[in-house]
Amino acid sequence: MEALFAGAIVVPIIIIVIVLLALLPGLRTSMAFTVRTQENVIVERFGKFQRVATPGLNMKMPIIDSTTKPISLRVQQLEVNIESKTKDNVFVTVPVAVQYVIREDSVPAAYYRLSDPEAQIRSYVFDTVRSALSGLELDRAFESKDDIATNVETTLSARMREYGFEIVNTLVTDISPDQRVRDSMNSINAAQRDR
Repeated sequence: MEALFAGAIVVPIIIIVIVLLALLPGLRTSMAFTVRTQENVIVERFGKFQRVATPGLNMKMPIIDSTTKPISLRVQQLEVNIESKTKDNVFVTVPVAVQYVIREDSVPAAYYRLSDPEAQIRSYVFDTVRSALSGLELDRAFESKDDIATNVETTLSARMREYGFEIVNTLVTDISPDQRVRDSMNSINAAQRDR
């Protein structure tokens, strides 16, 4: 009787162990995940923010927890070409390079508060550069390249800080007028040299 009772208990335990061993590799891969250096991953439980996973080996509950795509903490660069008009009605193209980074303490804000951060940054750059150039004549705009870059950086830093972004640097690399204006300027300069 005891042997029959022991066999009745041992057989289900062996079946449970075999099933667990068969499922364990799948459970193990859905429980553990790694995060690379200079990246963070957000862990959500049933779609609600749970925590930020930092670089290294991390654990999550299988099935109920999900992870987002890795969020880069490296400095990124966004290049924006702006066409605007100066005070003396000359159309110029201004390429602006914005270098930004997501602050490590603000990863959830950076992920959840903006759906398209690059578009938001681009909008602020357009607005700031256009308003700065509209009050400057062409010659003064060339001289004020650094002032425009500083103005853009100050405005962007103030606006994007609340979304978890830090503006590292803003560079106005060039101010180039329309081709016809450049040709006219070159012919005026050539005429002056000929005199």
